[in-house]
Amino acid sequence: MSDLKLRERFRAEPDSARTRRALVRIGQAPAVWRLAAALGHEDYQGIGLRTIRNDAWEIALLYLDDRARRLLSADYAERTLRRERKAGREPDERSWEAVRVARAYAREEAGDEELYAAWAAARDAWAAALDAGDDEDDEDSAWAWAAAWATTRVDARDAALAAAWSAAWGAALVALDDEDDEDDEDAAWGAECQWQRRRAADYVLERI
Repeated sequence: MSDLKLRERFRAEPDSARTRRALVRIGQAPAVWRLAAALGHEDYQGIGLRTIRNDAWEIALLYLDDRARRLLSADYAERTLRRERKAGREPDERSWEAVRVARAYAREEAGDEELYAAWAAARDAWAAALDAGDDEDDEDSAWAWAAAWATTRVDARDAALAAAWSAAWGAALVALDDEDDEDDEDAAWGAECQWQRRRAADYVLERI
């Protein structure tokens, strides 16, 4: 559709679904409409904060740029490292460094070599936790170290996915160890995923 025809349609039918779809197709629609289209919602005007928050994880993967995705992965990893510290298990310094470098890389304050060095060190920290896995605490810590390691993956989308997965598993296993109850494990997994969606929504809403 030509710009002239689109302008004519917009004047004639400013609120029609056809006009909204046309604006989305040519990239002239508000960001929130483009999000709705990417998620398969037909009612672009009806999308609001509730929808954004409910679909925040999918939106983050579709809409956020690599900088935001990596920063999001760092937030997920930092949360699980802090949970380990609160439980009396001080995280490996290499894991903290991975999170720091991931954020620096996202802000263009660190380069590829520094990211790779942090990736290798965080991998070694994770492997050491596995090797020392004589009890359940070591296994729980390994998931936290894995979340930190994930932040330094080359692909920022993969980093966000892997950090989220590792953090959620870590939360679930800690709950299972504490109570030995699968219901508590499921609740902890759900609570962590809910927090992750809220954090993703924060990044999305900053960019709309």
